[in-house]
Amino acid sequence: MEIYLSPMGELKDLLPGRLRAARKAAKLTQKELADKIGAGRSSIALWESNSEESNIGVVNIEKIAEACGVSVFDLVKPKG
Repeated sequence: MEIYLSPMGELKDLLPGRLRAARKAAKLTQKELADKIGAGRSSIALWESNSEESNIGVVNIEKIAEACGVSVFDLVKPKG
């Protein structure tokens, strides 16, 4: 599966909000999402915060997309 990632600066700016929106649309708390994907709640919080320390990785993006019922492309598509 090939995934188009927008330029990293743009993705870094867009991804946290898209992750949060997908989680909320799925009516999941950070803890519930973390449990579904095998991560810690603090990791979800970091990924949603646009922190310099947030290193999400493609595998976790795939897991989040599946848990929230969205496509990976929905999370990483370029703006526009």
